[in-house]
Amino acid sequence: MKNLLPTLLLICALPLGAADLTGKWSGTIEVKNGQESRTVTAFVTLKQDGNKLTGSAGGSENDQHTIPNGTVNGNNVSFQVDDGVTTYSVELKIDGEQLTGEVSHGDGPKMKMSLKRVQPASSSGYQALVKDAKSRIKEIDAQQLKALQSSSEKFTLIDVREDNEWADGHATGATHIGKGIIEREIESKAPRKDAKLVLYCGGGSRSALAADALMKMGYSNVFSLAGGFGAYKSAGLPTEK
Repeated sequence: MKNLLPTLLLICALPLGAADLTGKWSGTIEVKNGQESRTVTAFVTLKQDGNKLTGSAGGSENDQHTIPNGTVNGNNVSFQVDDGVTTYSVELKIDGEQLTGEVSHGDGPKMKMSLKRVQPASSSGYQALVKDAKSRIKEIDAQQLKALQSSSEKFTLIDVREDNEWADGHATGATHIGKGIIEREIESKAPRKDAKLVLYCGGGSRSALAADALMKMGYSNVFSLAGGFGAYKSAGLPTEK
């Protein structure tokens, strides 16, 4: 349900006067439950005909619900999605290449959304997967990580590389959970879904895919280190074996 909404937002992410919203969109939506919040993913397929919108939205390409009608009015986009249980109302505004807005249903809380258009992949299948993941996740660079390490903020640094890469040297204080097993192991290492997690690999691709997977599991405060361990070492940050 909640996943449908963010998808819708993506549709609006392009300047309305400059481009047709027709196409595939993906992004995130912030879902609040009392004092806690989490980020969920969304996938939307849109078709624009003049100022009318139709399409579908859901948490993935395989989980879609119909958008029977919607409207585009200047920089404002609005539509509804019904998942069979709840009808969601979406109101969005376009800000350059970003779309910001809210989704609501009845008397429930309003949820913030942010979306981007899914660009056709011109690179390899793997690079296309990485690019798609990076359209949703949050990244942190080596200097930001350095500042975080110097602060009093609590976070967990996770190395998602292979065993042999870890043995050759890794970030001081990091926890090793390989990308291939992170979905299975993460809940025992970080049971709180709002825990701050920083993932790194060799160059930033595998950690992006792992961060995307954790977001789909409900982790709302996960980051991927841009440039990976290479950028970490270049920044002079501490390592150990």
